[in-house]
Amino acid sequence: MVLCKKERGKTSLSVLLTLVTAVGSLYTIYGRMTVLDAILERRSGVWYQSGLLILLLILVECLNSYIRILNAQIVKSWKLYLGKRISKNIENMSYQQFHALEEGEHLTNYTYNLEVVATYLLNPLLSFSHSLVLTLISFSFLTLISAWLAIFALFSTLILFFVGGRFGKKISSGYANLSLLNGQFTSRLREYIAGYDVLKNLKQLYLLPQKIAERQLQKEEQEYEIARLMSFALLSYQSVQRLFEMLIFAFTIILISRGMISLGAIVSAPTILTVFLESSGNLTELYAKLRGTDEQLHRLMTVADLDEEEFPQPINRISLSEVGCSYGDKQVFKQFTIQFNLGGKYALVGKSGSGKSTILKLLLGRLRCEEGEIWIDSHPYAPRKDVNFSRQIGYMTQEVFLFTDSVRFNICLGDLFTDEEVWSVLGQVGLADLIKELPNQLEESVGELGDRFSGGEKQRIAFARILIRRLPIVLLDEATSAVDASTARMIEENLLTDPAMTVVMISHHLQEDLKPYFTDIITLS
Repeated sequence: MVLCKKERGKTSLSVLLTLVTAVGSLYTIYGRMTVLDAILERRSGVWYQSGLLILLLILVECLNSYIRILNAQIVKSWKLYLGKRISKNIENMSYQQFHALEEGEHLTNYTYNLEVVATYLLNPLLSFSHSLVLTLISFSFLTLISAWLAIFALFSTLILFFVGGRFGKKISSGYANLSLLNGQFTSRLREYIAGYDVLKNLKQLYLLPQKIAERQLQKEEQEYEIARLMSFALLSYQSVQRLFEMLIFAFTIILISRGMISLGAIVSAPTILTVFLESSGNLTELYAKLRGTDEQLHRLMTVADLDEEEFPQPINRISLSEVGCSYGDKQVFKQFTIQFNLGGKYALVGKSGSGKSTILKLLLGRLRCEEGEIWIDSHPYAPRKDVNFSRQIGYMTQEVFLFTDSVRFNICLGDLFTDEEVWSVLGQVGLADLIKELPNQLEESVGELGDRFSGGEKQRIAFARILIRRLPIVLLDEATSAVDASTARMIEENLLTDPAMTVVMISHHLQEDLKPYFTDIITLS
């Protein structure tokens, strides 16, 4: 992972301190043997040695406490970094790539996969150096006591590694499936919570617990399956580990009885072997967790390549020539031809399902025509990549989205516009007086997803978002459906009387007094 210089320094410090504490911890254990031997042999300086061991033990525990705080800071930085990677991936995705996944699958990367990686990979990785040093140093101390103990320790570790690795692949598959189920559960949860009013009004709220429970059951069963696998893995591993601890104790007694090691080894050798088994076991566990979370980590680290093309700048016209398009088995239209001249005003009317919205999506490059061609001036337009039309086309539908932020932010969306420009477009959509009455005016929050404003007011804020960018082409899909008739007429008349703007408007109910403003009214059947 790419971290800043400061975070790399913290990681290096953590590794260095874990090295110091590992050596200190093992020396306090090994020192018990020398103290016991000194007592049995009635050597002087026993209390001095004991005091030093106690001081060393206190120092080690203080350092361990500091390391835990330091590691928490490092994990925080890693999680923030991974969160930015997730967001960057979404930023670089094509329109089709983003909508190929459910909303909950995007959310689960932040809410679930990130936590799984932090818990089962990032935290263990930080203890890797500690476990590695403990393994090497404890093995060295065992060798100092007896080469036979060291050989026994190696044999034990190989057995434990085999036992621990058996469950890694199954656990990995379980976590991957759980990630998918978490995404589906989140989507279903958001869907039915958002649909509360519909269910309440029709007295169908029994569907809410029923539908949510279906997805939750699948998720909980998968979590149970992972817990079951982890339990069996832990049981197998710990059972073998405890067996070897008992065997090493017996083996140590045999070596003492044969005079191969001193009596003091009885208080150190089993403990050092336990440290060796646990630390080497941690390395084995890290391996299993790495296999268990590699898919989540790959998903979080993956950033899509930004692969888009700019919408060409038309000079005279945009044409659809004998275009055909269908959704599944349903033919929307076939051999459809139409021409939009720049500066023209066009209305698309017709019953639902006649293909009005499809035409707009073809113009935007979000749909590909199955037959025929789209022309921009005298050049065929057949985008193969994601299309960035933001500099040429303003696109607005009846489905308005406002962010839980200020009025200014929802209009500017991070671009720099002057107060005069913002107030000007608010005047064009008939909202200037309303916003001026708010305590904080342009800085006033719109509420959660715009809930402080009516549906029509939210549509007008969305209109202001388009108008302030002075785009040459505007595509409107029932964009004034929630606006009152007089305000809708004012907005539409302003658009239709702008000679520099090309307007393509979908309407189910085109007002008679607006018809003279249109260059052409196309009726789709």
